[in-house]
Amino acid sequence: APTAFNDQSSIPKPEEIRAFYLDGTQGIMLWKGTWHALHRFPLHPPHVDLGLITEMETQHELQSALNKRTKLKRTQAIDYEQLSNVNFKVVDPLDLIGEGEDVE
Repeated sequence: APTAFNDQSSIPKPEEIRAFYLDGTQGIMLWKGTWHALHRFPLHPPHVDLGLITEMETQHELQSALNKRTKLKRTQAIDYEQLSNVNFKVVDPLDLIGEGEDVE
């Protein structure tokens, strides 16, 4: 769910985190303040086609941050393991990934 952008302590609780299956024929739209991961796991490797539409300012900030030239102002990035010693495991109850594999 979206959180208060101006409140740096307003992050999702680990028990609120969800993973979703997308079959590749649809897109998703996330509202401002909605948390999302950078990880995508294709069900049928070797690749996944992904397009991300974002504001130009956000894209420039992310590129600069990756190059260690600036701190994030428009985006929050957190590491749950570092923050609270929490790791996530995506479980595949329908075995869509194949052969009972799960993703950590």
